[in-house]
Amino acid sequence: MTTTKHHTGLSPLISGFRPPLLLTSALLGALLLTQASFTVAAAKGETLGFALTWFGIANYEGEEDCPNGLAVAPDRDAYLASKTEEERAVLTDPKNQGGLMLEMVKRGPGGLNACNHPETAVEPPLRTVQGNTAYGLNLTGTDGSSPAPNTCPHQKFANGLNGEDNVDNQYYRVNGCQFGLRNDSPGGYITQYRSGVMLDGNYTILVEVSGVDDRQNDDEVSIGIYQGQDPVVRDAAGQAVLTDASLRVMDDPQYQTVMKGKIVNGVILSTERKDVYLIEKANEASLAKPHLHFRDARIRMEVDEAGNFSGVLAGYHDWLPLYRTVSKAFSFGETSTGFTCPAVYQAYKSMADGYPDPDTGECTAISIGYLIKGIPTYVIHSDKSAVDKVAEQ
Repeated sequence: MTTTKHHTGLSPLISGFRPPLLLTSALLGALLLTQASFTVAAAKGETLGFALTWFGIANYEGEEDCPNGLAVAPDRDAYLASKTEEERAVLTDPKNQGGLMLEMVKRGPGGLNACNHPETAVEPPLRTVQGNTAYGLNLTGTDGSSPAPNTCPHQKFANGLNGEDNVDNQYYRVNGCQFGLRNDSPGGYITQYRSGVMLDGNYTILVEVSGVDDRQNDDEVSIGIYQGQDPVVRDAAGQAVLTDASLRVMDDPQYQTVMKGKIVNGVILSTERKDVYLIEKANEASLAKPHLHFRDARIRMEVDEAGNFSGVLAGYHDWLPLYRTVSKAFSFGETSTGFTCPAVYQAYKSMADGYPDPDTGECTAISIGYLIKGIPTYVIHSDKSAVDKVAEQ
C-alpha cells in the first residue's frame, strides 16, 4: 500500500492551524480528531491531485485525414471582384479594419448574415476528415456496426490513439481539416492560445484520483474533475509552472464531478459516465461561450514517474453552442480558422451522433475529445471546514 504523497485539502489546513488562547477544549478535541481521521484516511489509500497544463481539442493530423485538402474560407478576391472600384477602395482601406470581413458575411438572401442565418446560404460543403485514425474514446462501447442507444448512425474511427479503438469523435471529423484547429501544425493557434491563457491564470481545471491502494492495478478509485478558483503558480521568472502548489476547488457544485474508476496496468479509467461542466475562458472579452458541458463523459489518464499525467477527456456536447462559438466571430473566424459558416453548420447537423431529438430524430449533440496534461498539485476542498467534516462522521 503506497503512502508517499497524499494530496488533500486537510493536511495544509491542519499543519497551518494556530489556535487562539481561548480555544475551547471541545474545539481542540475536534481538531485532534480531525488529525486522527486524516491519518486513518492516508492509510486507506493515496490521493493524487493534478492541475491541468494542457487542455486542447483532440484533433489528429495524419497523411490520410484530409485527402481533399483543407477546408476553405470565403473567397476574398472573388468577393472584391464583384464590387465597384470605389467600393473596393473603401473595403480595403487600412483605416477600415474589419470592414471587409463584416461585409463579406452578408452572403445570405437579401444580404442576410450567413453566420447568423447559415441555413439560408447555399455554399460548397465543408471538407471534413476522411481518415480512420483519431484521438478520443469509444463512448458507446460498441464497434459501430449498428447505432447504440441514444445515438445516431455514424462512422467510428477504427484506429484509436488513446488506447481504445472504435473511437467516437465526430467533432474532429467536422473540424479536423480547418487550418486553425490543426494542433500539430503552425496553424493550430486556437488550442495553443486557449491552453496558454489557462496557464496565464484565466481559468484552472483540477483532477483528483483518490482511494488509490495500488498505482498499477486497483479495482476501485474515485476520479474528481473540478473547476479551480486559483490560478496555477509560475516560477519567479514567470515561465515554468510549479508543481505541488495548493489550489482550491470552485465552491459551485455544478463544476465538481466525481465518478467511479479503476486502474489497469497503470492506466486510470473512469468506469461510469457522468456529466462534466467546465469553464474554458480565453479572456474577459472572449467570443467563445465559456461553459463546456460534456454529457456522459469519460476520462482516461496515465501518470509518469515524475508524477505528471497525460490523457483524454471525452463525451458529448450540444453541437449548436459549439457552432455559435465560431459564428459569433463572423468572417474573421471564417478566414482565420478556415471554414464558411453555412458549411460548418450543415456538417455539424449531419454528423452529430448523440442525443436524438424525440420529434425530429436528428441528433442534438456531437462526440468530442480533449487531450489533457497535468502536473502534481494539492487539491484543496474548501466547501466545508475540517471540523464540519469530522462532526458528520
